[in-house]
Amino acid sequence: MKIYLAALLLTVMALITSCEKNVDLVGPIRDGQPLTFEGFSPGDTVLKGQVITLTGTGFNTVEITTNGFPLTIDKLSPEAINITLPTYLGAGEYTFHIKRFDGDTLSTKKLTVFDAALSETAGPAGSRLFISGGGLNSINKIYFTSASGMTADVLKGRKNNKQLDLIVPDDAVTGPLTLELNNPSDPSKPILLQTGVFTVTLPTPEITSVSHMNVAHGQEITITGRHFGEVGPANTYFYTRKVLFEDANGLNIEGVLSTEPGSQSATQIKVLVPYFAVSGKLEVEIDNIATGNPKSIAVDNSNTKGTFFYINGNYNLAAAIEQANNTFGFIPVNSGMQMFSIALDKSNHRVFYRTGGSIGYLDLLTGISTEIYSTASVNDVVLAGDKLFWIENYSTINTSDLDGTNMQTVYSSSIGGVSKLALDPAGTTIFYTESDPNSTTSLVYRYSIADGIPLQITAISSTDPLIICSNSEVFIADGADIFKTSIANPGTPTKIYNANTNFINSIGVNHQRHELYWIEGNERFDLFKSNLDGSGKSLLESNVAKPFPSVLQF
Repeated sequence: MKIYLAALLLTVMALITSCEKNVDLVGPIRDGQPLTFEGFSPGDTVLKGQVITLTGTGFNTVEITTNGFPLTIDKLSPEAINITLPTYLGAGEYTFHIKRFDGDTLSTKKLTVFDAALSETAGPAGSRLFISGGGLNSINKIYFTSASGMTADVLKGRKNNKQLDLIVPDDAVTGPLTLELNNPSDPSKPILLQTGVFTVTLPTPEITSVSHMNVAHGQEITITGRHFGEVGPANTYFYTRKVLFEDANGLNIEGVLSTEPGSQSATQIKVLVPYFAVSGKLEVEIDNIATGNPKSIAVDNSNTKGTFFYINGNYNLAAAIEQANNTFGFIPVNSGMQMFSIALDKSNHRVFYRTGGSIGYLDLLTGISTEIYSTASVNDVVLAGDKLFWIENYSTINTSDLDGTNMQTVYSSSIGGVSKLALDPAGTTIFYTESDPNSTTSLVYRYSIADGIPLQITAISSTDPLIICSNSEVFIADGADIFKTSIANPGTPTKIYNANTNFINSIGVNHQRHELYWIEGNERFDLFKSNLDGSGKSLLESNVAKPFPSVLQF
């Protein structure tokens, strides 16, 4: 008898263990949580094939059915069941039956499934579209997506139970259609259902006029036409929009689209002429469809007042070109390479640059980059005459010919921390900053290449000031202040400008005009210029593209 009792006890224990394992397979059990149903999401009326969520409690379930059909559960938690309605469930009302593993069952309220299928998923404005299904006469209004949200009602009171005939409105853009149905429980709050996405295709874009046919780099031009695609608030584009110019190799280059409010629409494009554009073809491309009637423009920079180069917020080389009307066009020059310091070789149409550990130059006529020197770390690069100077590993100042040959070290720091570099235009005197190891200040030195003797001229509270030279003076930007001192006989620098709560982001000297330029700001950045003594300050451009702190190269 004892043997039978022991065997029976082992069998019961095995069954208990088996049940515990089955519980792990179906999800956690919450003690005392009843099986309840709260509602459907997104609502009690949905479209055929839509994803719905049943909310409630105690959903440790292994089965859910409707009209005798088992349904596949996409995601399960004790409070929610996610289901994609199968396409074989047509229009009608459905009750869902939930059966939990412990035998508890529950039936939900009715869910109304609405069948509204689009005959086409894409088409241009003016094309015909059919909606087919069942119970369509309960639809009161139908809207397409527009740039401002939704178009006007396209149904306009027409009723049909099985098929609706619609015309795609002119202001429609790619997006879902919105169906408005009566809400029996609250007529003041109609039921809104969204269909799948309808892609509004555009006819070939056409140019009717161009504001200027003789243009300069950085100049803004206005292109008018049609089929450019609707534009939403803050220049939100629903279609890829490009304005293509030609470069010297006959290749397409993109213009810079204006971001000013109101500058872009379905019939207008405002664009800046890109840096490498030459006389030739101008065309608009919308969603990779080019204009069927390209225009020919002439590019002539002889009337521009000047150009300076800088590093923008993406660490790419950019140009600010002063137009004949005294406005500036800010355009990228090279977006394929990050640069951290630049030096302009104006006579040879080149910009020398340094990346993390190399020095090269970009040909401003062809856009071709050439590397001339590579090392572990280059910190700054400047140009004087036919010599290139740079800081290497924060400790030495080196020089070479413009092709990278005949390199030699002209200064070696015993403490390191050399970070910024400037030369007088004659290439005889170097100014550099060196961190003080005992404080958070930087020391500014004058160094004569001829005698090899460094002379400290000032201490700067910033650890990373900016310095630049004119023909006879050196300028130092430190936080919100700009100082200057003589190159030949440097003394204590004189403060010539204070930006108050802003800080000086970039400085440069226009040697031909004997003017000082700088960019200052905090949240936004503005471009100013003045005489070399700080007098005659004037605002040149507001809210310029934020540049990386660097010397402006004229």
